[in-house]
Amino acid sequence: MKVYLLVFSTFLLACTAEPTLSNSEIEITNCSTTVDLDEPQCPKGHTDEIIPIAWGKPSKEGMAKADSGLIWLGGCIMTENSPSFHCKIHDIEF
Repeated sequence: MKVYLLVFSTFLLACTAEPTLSNSEIEITNCSTTVDLDEPQCPKGHTDEIIPIAWGKPSKEGMAKADSGLIWLGGCIMTENSPSFHCKIHDIEF
């Protein structure tokens, strides 16, 4: 199953159907995960040094972002309970 990750200005969607674009609108179906990206908070209570987790096979750009510490690579398989963020301070995913 393919999972399409759509990152908007303040949220992330994980969808099992490819989004379609028509008349400048995006039609999104079969989405199960919505994550607020405004200011995620570590379970330990802080909001700094939190990066998003990217699921699936990373592109060259994704690998470069991971190498730079801008994203965390979560692996190939994403479930509805997969974490969305990684705390660089405590090395935990949530």
